[in-house]
Amino acid sequence: MTDTKVDSKAQFLSAVDRVAEIATARQAIHEKLQELRDQLHVMQSRHILDVGTARDPKGKAVYSNEELRRAALTFRLSEDSVYQSVLAQARKLEREDEELVVEHNRVVDQKALMMIELGLAPRGGEDIPQV
Repeated sequence: MTDTKVDSKAQFLSAVDRVAEIATARQAIHEKLQELRDQLHVMQSRHILDVGTARDPKGKAVYSNEELRRAALTFRLSEDSVYQSVLAQARKLEREDEELVVEHNRVVDQKALMMIELGLAPRGGEDIPQV
């Protein structure tokens, strides 16, 4: 076997490994994102309860309509530093996941080209799966 073929096969196997590494990294991100979303949901629920049950000294609802309650909730969440920190972490992980999707698709495309080069291309015009 020529050195070029050996190098191509090594690159192909490396691409296969990289696809698996990306899948593992994305799974870890998705698990952490779910934890963060659960935390956000609990924090939102606490604020919703606080806003929805807020009463003035006379016992009247402080926020008398849905629009006021929504505005109060938005304001409280924007002022909640813990909520904002968790939200920032979630957004950062979402961006990392998006970057991994792009990398995954790039590696899959490279792998498809290597398969053609090695004579291993799918038959019948089958598509190479993308994320």
